[in-house]
Amino acid sequence: MRGKNPIRGQDTDSKKIYLEKIFYTIQGEGPFSGYPAIFVRLSGCNLKCYFCDTAFEDFNYNLGVEEIIDMINSINKHKAKLIVITGGEPFRQNITPLVDKLINLGFKVQIETNGTLFLALPWSKDLTIVCSPKTISLNQNLIPYINYYKYIIQADYVSSCDGLPEYNSQMTSASSRIARPCDNFNKDNIYVLPMDEFDEIKNERNIAACVSVSLKYGYKFNLQIHKYAKIE
Repeated sequence: MRGKNPIRGQDTDSKKIYLEKIFYTIQGEGPFSGYPAIFVRLSGCNLKCYFCDTAFEDFNYNLGVEEIIDMINSINKHKAKLIVITGGEPFRQNITPLVDKLINLGFKVQIETNGTLFLALPWSKDLTIVCSPKTISLNQNLIPYINYYKYIIQADYVSSCDGLPEYNSQMTSASSRIARPCDNFNKDNIYVLPMDEFDEIKNERNIAACVSVSLKYGYKFNLQIHKYAKIE
């Protein structure tokens, strides 16, 4: 959306969920990179990040849990076991019944969140929370449940202290210290990815910065492999 989306608050009263689409693909980043997965892309976000490369403002569907399950089953021809709930920002809407149903059906569920909102979910070994911080602080209730952190690296905005971002995601060319994991968080569960600025020279610099950060601080270097494979 490149920061052109409206900021939408959390609304968890409805029993239905607004979503853009459900599709079968390969997870391109993070701890399940390379895994076939069903993506459930929800509509709307409570932030407007200037570098966001995802469209989530069409609000194509407004569905109940059983309708979403039916859509998943209709495209899950190859019996994928991983469901990725993403957005937008998934915690904006009441996804608790959906997550509960998916886990009970035997799926593994990954939620991708910016970490600013919270919902009580059916916490289990089959639920993975991947947080990609975009603000200076995170929701304190969510922090204990975050399994992995994912940081987007831009060459000109890297901290000399820990290699993580120091940009303001809501404003171009501004500096702000993005939220960090707690001091005792396992570095093996921190991923760094180069920002895609749709500019070959800038992207090369971002990749080089990302590699440097990974080598110096021990984070896991990751690329958005779905873009190189030219899939959604």
